[in-house]
Amino acid sequence: MKWSDFMKTKSKRFLNLATLCLALLGTTLLMGRPVNAEVTYTGERSTSVNGPGEDSSSEKTEQTSDSDKRDRNRGYEEGYKRGQESDNRVLDRGTIEVPYNVIDGVEYKDGYEQGFAAGWYDGHPITALLDIAWSYLTYAFDVLFGGTNS
Repeated sequence: MKWSDFMKTKSKRFLNLATLCLALLGTTLLMGRPVNAEVTYTGERSTSVNGPGEDSSSEKTEQTSDSDKRDRNRGYEEGYKRGQESDNRVLDRGTIEVPYNVIDGVEYKDGYEQGFAAGWYDGHPITALLDIAWSYLTYAFDVLFGGTNS
């Protein structure tokens, strides 16, 4: 048996073992800390009427949901454009300028932040991949070796 044949066998064994270890590590991490779901707004809001003492808040909710959705979408689109052009991934919420014709500035800023992050990740795919990989590795090592927060 040649030395190169031995190394091929050993590298195949190592790859199989490494794949198994990564799968077990991923399963262990997910069991220890499940993935948190992100809430997305669909624009549909349900209200229930309990009795005669109920006020007309359901009408107000339906009226504001359209403007909230419009403001959030507008903020998302403008933030997405700026995120693609930006070299900095971090956005300070205080620097977001809300246009004068926006009804709900908080919804606009929320959409802007989400759009900025999505635009930055789409505009910088290699840096985004490295950022995600680094975040995953630091999370894994914190969980395995006792990070500051448990």
